[in-house]
Amino acid sequence: MKLKLLNISVLTCVLTLNFAAKAQEDNVQVVIATGLSMSQASAFSSDNRFVAQALYDAVTIWDVKTGRMIRNVNYADNISKSADSIWFSEDNTKLIVGMMMTHDTYEVDIATGKSTLITGPAFDYNNYTYQQPIRITSNIHLYSGKKTPLEYKAPDGKSSLVYKIIPNPYGNTNLVPHAYEVHTKYKGKLGPAVDTVMHAIFAFSPDSKYAFLESHIVDLETAKTISALKIVPYSGWGVIFLPGTRTAVTCGVENIRIWDFPDVQNVKVKGLINFMPSADKKYVICETYNENMAHREYFPVDVEKKKKAGRSVKTNETSYLLDVSPDGKYYAFLEQGKAKIGDMQVHFKVKICESKSGKIVREIDNANKVLFTADPNIIITDSIGMINRKLNLETGEVKIFPNEKNGVGSASRLVDDSNKYLMGSTMVRDENGDYHTQIIVWDILTEERVFETSCQGIDVSAFNVSQDEKYVSFATSAGFNIYVHNFQTGERLHTLEAHTSFVQQTRFSDDGLRLISSSYDGSRRVWNLEKGYEMVSLINTGPNDYAIVTPSQYYYATKGAKRLIHFVKGINIYPFSQFDLKYNRPDIIIQSMEASNQDLIKPFYYAYKKRLKRLGFTEEMLDGTFHLPTASITNSMEIPVKTEEGKLKLNIAAVDEKYNLDRLLVRVNEVPIHGKNGIPLRSKSLKDYNNEIDIILSEGKNFIDVSVMNEKGVESVPSNVVIDYQPEKSRKPNLYLYTIGVSEYEQSDFNLTYAAKDASDIQSLYNGPVEPFSQVITKELTNEQVTLESIKGIKEELMKTHVDDAVCVFFAGHGILDVELNYFLASYDIDFKDPANRGIPYEVFEDILDEIPARKKLIMIDACHSGEIDKEEVAMVEEENATDAGSDVNFRAVNSTSLKRVGLNNSFELMKELFNDVRKSSGTVIISSAGGMEYAMEGGEWNNGVFTYCFLNGIKNGKADINSDGKIMLSEMNSFVRTEVFNLTDGRQQPTNRAEVLENDWRIW
Repeated sequence: MKLKLLNISVLTCVLTLNFAAKAQEDNVQVVIATGLSMSQASAFSSDNRFVAQALYDAVTIWDVKTGRMIRNVNYADNISKSADSIWFSEDNTKLIVGMMMTHDTYEVDIATGKSTLITGPAFDYNNYTYQQPIRITSNIHLYSGKKTPLEYKAPDGKSSLVYKIIPNPYGNTNLVPHAYEVHTKYKGKLGPAVDTVMHAIFAFSPDSKYAFLESHIVDLETAKTISALKIVPYSGWGVIFLPGTRTAVTCGVENIRIWDFPDVQNVKVKGLINFMPSADKKYVICETYNENMAHREYFPVDVEKKKKAGRSVKTNETSYLLDVSPDGKYYAFLEQGKAKIGDMQVHFKVKICESKSGKIVREIDNANKVLFTADPNIIITDSIGMINRKLNLETGEVKIFPNEKNGVGSASRLVDDSNKYLMGSTMVRDENGDYHTQIIVWDILTEERVFETSCQGIDVSAFNVSQDEKYVSFATSAGFNIYVHNFQTGERLHTLEAHTSFVQQTRFSDDGLRLISSSYDGSRRVWNLEKGYEMVSLINTGPNDYAIVTPSQYYYATKGAKRLIHFVKGINIYPFSQFDLKYNRPDIIIQSMEASNQDLIKPFYYAYKKRLKRLGFTEEMLDGTFHLPTASITNSMEIPVKTEEGKLKLNIAAVDEKYNLDRLLVRVNEVPIHGKNGIPLRSKSLKDYNNEIDIILSEGKNFIDVSVMNEKGVESVPSNVVIDYQPEKSRKPNLYLYTIGVSEYEQSDFNLTYAAKDASDIQSLYNGPVEPFSQVITKELTNEQVTLESIKGIKEELMKTHVDDAVCVFFAGHGILDVELNYFLASYDIDFKDPANRGIPYEVFEDILDEIPARKKLIMIDACHSGEIDKEEVAMVEEENATDAGSDVNFRAVNSTSLKRVGLNNSFELMKELFNDVRKSSGTVIISSAGGMEYAMEGGEWNNGVFTYCFLNGIKNGKADINSDGKIMLSEMNSFVRTEVFNLTDGRQQPTNRAEVLENDWRIW
């Protein structure tokens, strides 16, 4: 595991997106856990169901089995009430937060998040003996020069956590001289390292089985991680608006992200940590980190042209970007030297660099800050202590600034985007012991005070002044609020409440009417200053994935981002699919964030309506008042976190007070184990169902959910459990690979060139040992071997698979639509004028993998019209030419009808692009090479079908390994072929997904 250390104060921060829903949806929350995992204190519930973390005046509570967050609570409104320790109540319904140097506690209700102050007896300060928390003890140990490990014993004394001191992987500095390697120790035997950290922050489970190490839970006996907190990746806090617009631009994950939804654009910047803009926002200076080379790098990027605009400057890994000059010509960064054990000497140096050339134009020793001003010859420096100086770069003159008798804490000094004003702050404490902050803003040129106010909180951040000098903004640690004042009169205009941790930056749009903020909680929020409300929250979840959420909890999330979204009701966690039906609304997102393409609101709304109809819902049914059946796993509390037993018994109860039950659906990792139609109940005429069901577990995590559908077609909210199956002896899975290709047909006028070769080439690719499979069991059917009967026969063979095996079925050949737009794959002996005669109905082909034991299932179809078609939206037109003049490109198309290609202006195609729907799936990922209205191409340029060509090359050249970890996952290949086919065909062919399975990604190479 990687060391959790960046150029920031590392915090535990989680974004919780709440909404107040009606009726059966009361207290439902949509949750995306963001921010960095770090804490001051941790705790384990006695039933091993929950873990909790505390940081300052906030606590987060997590579900152990899933690693997903239950809730995030700011239990107090003042950071002086900071937690000293936390523990769960005896019945595990409350988290208790203890205060330092007081007997007061807060009780946080886990199911509701409500916090209550419990006043304790008077505190005897005279006889108080301070006991150092584990974190402080370990920190002192780092600086002591000792190299002896720290050992902490579990409650039963059989297990321990051992913290071995090691060199800091990111370079030793006087601030962070070393690090720890964390090991488990069981019955005297030291296990392998399970983490690398800076402090000892952990909690043992009361039964001594597990330890909670900041972001993951470890089995103390085996040293294996049984669960990890699901938190989105770190992304830097740089934020701006595009010049002259209200379009947000933020740091993303490995990119700069321009949020003009739905045309969200990424400027790829590998290793991006943060950026800072010039005053006109046309350029940003990027700060990147290369972990392998152990260095940081700085360079300018032209945001409008989306490209690098100058030479890079490389420096050591303990360097940090400080500021950018107003014209973007210069930037400053801090270098920290390395330190030896026990060496507390300061090693700071600030360097000022020319942006385009990368030339260092000035170095300042023993300073840790440079702030540029509107005068290019004047900078503000900070000599590490409390004194700031104004330095004239031209004359060398230095003087203390501002010239005040009472110094102001240097850590709070910030300069606004115009570089005309400097803010400082000082702390005062009132008679109640609460801290308040006095904020002062100076005009840098005249050194006069131009603004003063006070507010609650200790730390002040995110200072800025709007371009028209109407507004001034800043944030404090009290509730993590952003305060917006009239810069001229001092009147407070808005208190912006939403962030759940420290706010790092705020920036105004050029018209001064919008504000964007970034926070340690991982969110970037856009605010309307005309009325003082939050418009949207922007969340980066990966290089190509993101989520956008409104305060009313409507959202849009890319398909990859949905793996990090879940819903919470009380203490129960639900997958996104149930409530996603109501709250996934890209049409509302376009409107809420004032995206440039408002014309898409109506087609996006129609796509949403199409999705509801397809799943049997209406908007009225989703208003929270419609009738639902219920299903529950009655023995869920008895199911352990981990097991070595391969079978699990579920006690299931289902009931509907109004209608008869139709079917019971049991899914493991989104795969319905009794087939997509479930266990039939209709013939039994039941309103109440109770039964015990045996589940064969897959190795690793098993996300099991149970739901019931009534005779009206309405499905219950799933009841779910998670269990980690770790057998005593691990079984390496087999891959069953069936490739089918038809180039030669009984009706030879329809012959193709490369379809049979496609099937053979994929077989050849997997001919031999392939990780991660024990063996690859193959079968190839080509030309005359491909009949309706031979296809149906595959299922019988696949019924012999094991639950952990993987199955891939590939088809290349003609895809045909009949006059009623039913889809057929062309068998060798098909009647092309009447495809229903001997053709392979798509439903028959898909059914091959339904109900088979294997749970990793993939179908790939390289044929025309292989994507879904919405019959309601197809217009009949003249038959289109099926070849490109002047090329050897052919289309795998035979039309029994004439079709109009409608593309993404069609609400059905939009629906497929915008939404995941797994609820009626067989648990098979189905990748089609072309949209329902599109043709699939083959040609000598590729010597294959273009889809197959991209699949083969993605593996051979390793390009499908998008994250470069040496493994090609199914999700990576899916993304790769979609992009590559589209590019190679100039957009004429676009692979789509007939079905997806989000929670069951698996390695294909």
